[in-house]
Amino acid sequence: ALTDPQAASQPVAPTDLHQPAHATIWAAIQHMRNAGRTVDPITLADHLETTGQLEQAGGRPYLAELVAAVTVTANAAAHAEIIRKHATRRAIQDAAARITQLAHTPTDDPATILTAARDRLDKATPAAIGVPAALTMAQIMDDVLDTIGKPEAAGLATPWPDLNQIIGGLRPGTLTVIGARPGVGKSMAALNLAEHVADRQHQPVLFVSLEMRAREIALRRLASASGVDLSTLTRHKPTAAQNGAVDAAAVRLADSPMWVADDPGQTVAQIRQAVTD
Repeated sequence: ALTDPQAASQPVAPTDLHQPAHATIWAAIQHMRNAGRTVDPITLADHLETTGQLEQAGGRPYLAELVAAVTVTANAAAHAEIIRKHATRRAIQDAAARITQLAHTPTDDPATILTAARDRLDKATPAAIGVPAALTMAQIMDDVLDTIGKPEAAGLATPWPDLNQIIGGLRPGTLTVIGARPGVGKSMAALNLAEHVADRQHQPVLFVSLEMRAREIALRRLASASGVDLSTLTRHKPTAAQNGAVDAAAVRLADSPMWVADDPGQTVAQIRQAVTD
């Protein structure tokens, strides 16, 4: 980065560097680059001296050593990747050490420790350690223009054809929110959608409920699949014919690729774990 301006554009964060002097130097280079200043050994040394960081960076002799050590700047991208990999390993090691400390804390609840451990590991991923993957509008527009006029991969269909025409189904990477006033059936709409994907399209579904318990969800599914009114299943004695329809529906539903997580106190980390499990 001291001899090739393009090398300074590599997606490496100061925290990715193991040596404090290197982190100080890289942070200074990025600061000068963002300010539009020319970066070379002389201007960098002047900047570090002005900010009182020259000694922390190793002094002028060390900057000269770094410049002399670089033979081919064309390999900057490969070198940056090596730095990020080593940074990831160190972060994982730090997370493992911290998790071990948490596991030996007798006063903490195991569920709390598990949530904290997952959070530590999430922060140890390359995306969390390195520079966020931000794109320029020019890059985004190039990608958008390439897709215009080309058929888009169909998403998972909802039970409502008109809605499918508008949103194109449930596609990977998108978030679909069902919004309405309280008590108008948002949860039932979500359950109908989950049933449609699991039973009609045979795709695995995790239905996370913070309100309805698994038993209530199963009863509603039985009522829908058997054609027997829900109140008949919960408050009145079904007829023999209705019992037969319920039994047949229960057999079909037992093979449905649908899982239910109904703990009202479950956290995002627990939901994520349920998905991966």
